[in-house]
Amino acid sequence: MNQVVQNKDQLDIYYGLMHASSFLPCLLFINVFAHLGDKYRRIKLIILLLNFLTIIGSIVYLIQSSPIYILLGRFLSGFNLAARPLMIGEMARVYNQEELGTKIQIFRGTYVFGKACGPLLVVLFLNTDFFVGPIHIQYATFHL
Repeated sequence: MNQVVQNKDQLDIYYGLMHASSFLPCLLFINVFAHLGDKYRRIKLIILLLNFLTIIGSIVYLIQSSPIYILLGRFLSGFNLAARPLMIGEMARVYNQEELGTKIQIFRGTYVFGKACGPLLVVLFLNTDFFVGPIHIQYATFHL
């Protein structure tokens, strides 16, 4: 990262880009996935695809050999944001008016719980340091 970021202004821009890159897929593709969900009713397949892209993005994010990997990983991980409107739309179609509020509250509550507790899981891997073949796996990253 030192070869990419030369001064504090560049560092601020880089971190801003990194943060924004996770919201770009939702912003750019949410209408595409919503249209495909409405037209073909293959919600489960679309959500599985979005989850797959998110998992790939999380793996790419862990590669620390270049800042481009971090940016690409954040971008791919942002596809999960496009799944939420699809799921809420499907809940609105499936549940009646009385049940819908409760189901959306449960859905949003589990999201907030995961968002709050997910980062705490890193504590479980504080002393991680091993190799899988040529890949060196450490605390929060792996190196090729």
